[in-house]
Amino acid sequence: MHITNEQVKDFLMDSGLMSKVNLMSYKDEEDLLDSLIIDGKVSDIESARIKSYILGIPFVELSKDNVSYNDLINIPETISRKHNIVSFGKTEGKLKVAFTDPSSIKEIIENLDVDRIVPYITHSDSIKRSLVEYQKGLQYEFGDKIKKEVFNINENKVSINILDTVLRYSILQNASIIHIDCDSEVTVRYRIKGKLYDSISLPRSVMPSIVERVKKLSGEEELGFKFTTEDDNIFVGTFISDEKVVLKLYSDKDDILLEKLNISKDNIDKIHKNIHSRSGMVIVSGPMGSNRKMLMYSLLDILNSPNSNILTLEKSIERKIPRVNQLKISGEERTDCLRDVSRQDVDVLMIDNVDDSEELSIITNLSLSNHLVIPSVQADSAAECLYKICSVGIDGFLIKNSIKTIIGQKVVKRIGKDSEKYTLSTAGINSLGKIIDMDRMLNILKENKLIKEGDTWKKVPFYRLNKKSNYEGRMGLQEVMIISESIKDLIVAGAGIEKFEEVSRKEGMITLFEDGIMKAVMGQTTLEEVLRVAAN
Repeated sequence: MHITNEQVKDFLMDSGLMSKVNLMSYKDEEDLLDSLIIDGKVSDIESARIKSYILGIPFVELSKDNVSYNDLINIPETISRKHNIVSFGKTEGKLKVAFTDPSSIKEIIENLDVDRIVPYITHSDSIKRSLVEYQKGLQYEFGDKIKKEVFNINENKVSINILDTVLRYSILQNASIIHIDCDSEVTVRYRIKGKLYDSISLPRSVMPSIVERVKKLSGEEELGFKFTTEDDNIFVGTFISDEKVVLKLYSDKDDILLEKLNISKDNIDKIHKNIHSRSGMVIVSGPMGSNRKMLMYSLLDILNSPNSNILTLEKSIERKIPRVNQLKISGEERTDCLRDVSRQDVDVLMIDNVDDSEELSIITNLSLSNHLVIPSVQADSAAECLYKICSVGIDGFLIKNSIKTIIGQKVVKRIGKDSEKYTLSTAGINSLGKIIDMDRMLNILKENKLIKEGDTWKKVPFYRLNKKSNYEGRMGLQEVMIISESIKDLIVAGAGIEKFEEVSRKEGMITLFEDGIMKAVMGQTTLEEVLRVAAN
């Protein structure tokens, strides 16, 4: 269902709304209706009616009188918001669907579990008013449960129903994290594709029963719990306090294979080459919020076999892994447990968020005595991670012989598939040249066959958001530092961050920023995101 500029021009001239002279100033490559709206020549509602007339699709003005929550939920809220499309009823067994952009409706409908639809055209404000009904409907669903049960003697029943509704709605909306915060009232928020959305407000009085319910489901060690739907099994990782509950959702369908984490083939090959060892350390580094844990789980997935005894010491368990002994432990208890590892016949030890010299000293010694250790360290880059470890007083000889590899990771927003392709201007190329070695980066792009051999920066493609696209979730940027003989010499010599990175780059390490540029050229993220996150 595509409307051409010629169809719009013919309609406007035939109806007497605009003359041919007035329309001549608009270029053919522009979307004429959008340009007319921007110039104030046509309103959003008039544009919708023009589309309706040209395509022969009925126009509808949506309101609270003809849109209900039960109708809306035939299409998930995330899809409705992204594509400006809503379901507003049924007729003769067919779903009535209103949308603003006819050109993408076929693709959208193909991705929905809908057999037959009756299409309608509407305008943006009409869609926005309808989307409010999602929250109103959810508020009603919660409110109905609270009115019926909040004064019931059995408070546990209240928490069961509220938590069940929160989880069901999160799965419906493909949320990854649920925040339940208690202040003057209880606020429920969902993180969907990287963005946090307010969803519902509840009376403060329900918070204690929600906390107790989550604790009961999670068990004494608060490892998390499973929530089963008709289509899937969800593992729910938990963080619990009296004033806040955070629930992280992991589907059995989610893949933790290293190859599925958007890591380049070159980096995957380096990781596989260095992970299969009976001793030493493979360190995962990154700043807070860089999803180090999922990368660590992926490394365990490679090593997880009936022949290996794997132990994890985690401050929070975000995923249950078959055949792996996972302990949720922190503080002095964790340090004591580390000292006992050598007596537990452990082949592989994973430990998250190593942040003090005592823990670093213990795991360094463990890695030198037939234990493969996979720790995570908070640092901005692999080079900074190595420097941080070298600065806590551990003998350089021990460090150089224990660390095999450091995998650095940061997270950027992933761009949608309808993004706009463009090339950098001369000024843009000059600006980028101030923060990166342009010749080296161009060679990396050619070696990875992302551009042609004779291409210059003028021909390097990038992608940006437009009116049809948005950011959709997050993805990782990675760098893999191999502890070579040259790096070992630097460790003993007490080198700094810059020297570690300089030598690693000469030996073939692609930095986080360079990995980001590659992924921007591949259309997976924007250059702006890479600059924001990875340009030091």
